[in-house]
Amino acid sequence: MIASINDHLNLFALSRTFSFGISSAFIILGAVTLEKTKNINSSRILVYLGNASYSIYLVHFPAIALVFRLMQKTKMYAILGVPLASTLLLIVSLIIGCLVHSIIEKPMLAFFRSSKSAAALSRENHDQLVYSGSTEDL
Repeated sequence: MIASINDHLNLFALSRTFSFGISSAFIILGAVTLEKTKNINSSRILVYLGNASYSIYLVHFPAIALVFRLMQKTKMYAILGVPLASTLLLIVSLIIGCLVHSIIEKPMLAFFRSSKSAAALSRENHDQLVYSGSTEDL
């Protein structure tokens, strides 16, 4: 807040990067401290959005571009106005990112985890057979 006030009133001769960077660093430091002390109750929705954040990051730009074009073609952008249309774009982008997370990312991660553990078990069994001197099962 101080950085924003300073940005508008020019109270201190600080660059925007420096003043907002310090404020952001304190916010992150506070969040990390809260997380480490476990004195924070996590909302299930926020945890889900955190887990889906990479998928949201990957699809937000194409999703916004596609929905924006559809809104322009159907004149919905002009009807809704900038604030409402932007809010709708944000919501649709989040929904598409969450769908990609649930439908593609989670099953793919589960598959690779299971195949990775299966490969590790196979390697363990192979190593046990080789090092025990019994190679007739190979």
